[in-house]
Amino acid sequence: MFAGAAGGYMTGSPGLSLAAAAVPTTGFAAKKIANKITSGGLRAVDEATRARSPLAASGPAEVGGSSGQQAVIRAIILAEEARRRGETR
Repeated sequence: MFAGAAGGYMTGSPGLSLAAAAVPTTGFAAKKIANKITSGGLRAVDEATRARSPLAASGPAEVGGSSGQQAVIRAIILAEEARRRGETR
């Protein structure tokens, strides 16, 4: 980046300096956009995988809160269902 900018400065061509500085900036921006797209796709795959897990199938479809809170609520619901069926642990 800086070699092209320095060369443009030394030859007296400010256009060359700007072009040399723009190339790495454009590459950086393209890389950031690609990373965002990839992370969004991975997030969708992660959610789909977790939705098909046995744990997700055993409890309520959607519970608010953190994962720890969700686990406690799911355990309480399953215990209540077992109590109603007459099962004890």
